[in-house]
Amino acid sequence: MSGAERGVAPALAAAGAAEAAYAHDDAATFLRIALDLMPAEDVRRPRLLARLGLALTWALRFEEAVEAAREAGDAIARAEGDDAAADYLAEAAQGMSGWVGAGYWRGAWALATQGLRYAAERRDATWASLKSLDLLRAEAEDPDFPGHMLDTPERRAVARVSRASRLKERTTTYFHGCTSPREPRCWRGRVTRTGFLRGGGFPCEPPAVHEARCGDRAPGPARGGDHPLGEHRQVPQRAG
Repeated sequence: MSGAERGVAPALAAAGAAEAAYAHDDAATFLRIALDLMPAEDVRRPRLLARLGLALTWALRFEEAVEAAREAGDAIARAEGDDAAADYLAEAAQGMSGWVGAGYWRGAWALATQGLRYAAERRDATWASLKSLDLLRAEAEDPDFPGHMLDTPERRAVARVSRASRLKERTTTYFHGCTSPREPRCWRGRVTRTGFLRGGGFPCEPPAVHEARCGDRAPGPARGGDHPLGEHRQVPQRAG
């Protein structure tokens, strides 16, 4: 339609306002409008698709979110290169994860698999973020998986890269094993009734003992019960 592109700017302004207000459904609606009105060759399209994928994730429209994010990853790869695509897919996959995201594991695993193809030989925070999710996928699909985290070379590699990269909040490091060469087996599968390793998902021994043995500070459990992000995330207390 001639002149349709004039509606792109108002749609983007409305999407920005909705995102600022955490109105994710509305943000997704306005982003779709902008994409529909935008010429196919518009250079903004890949990153708008990326925003749409994230908005749909937080709107809990997971199947649509996976489709949009996968399309965005491929579009970003064509426009900006494989590294940029891997970075976006890592963000989108973590946004879907059950640890720090909206809680759709299958979507997180699908995006992580796609992201690893773009990450290729990278061994940085992006790779560690993607690989940590892919390890969970492989274990979930393994009928012989024992039900607790395994001490494997891949998991140790994720932990080493996470530590070297100072991955945000070091979540992946603590979830995926000890990084110390002096005590590589300090993680054992002691699972609490909440399903996390004792100490809120961190090493099963007391933090002071872990620090003395491994030279690696182990945060204590979160307030309000065991939580996988430990002291990095505040768990709301029940009123009264």
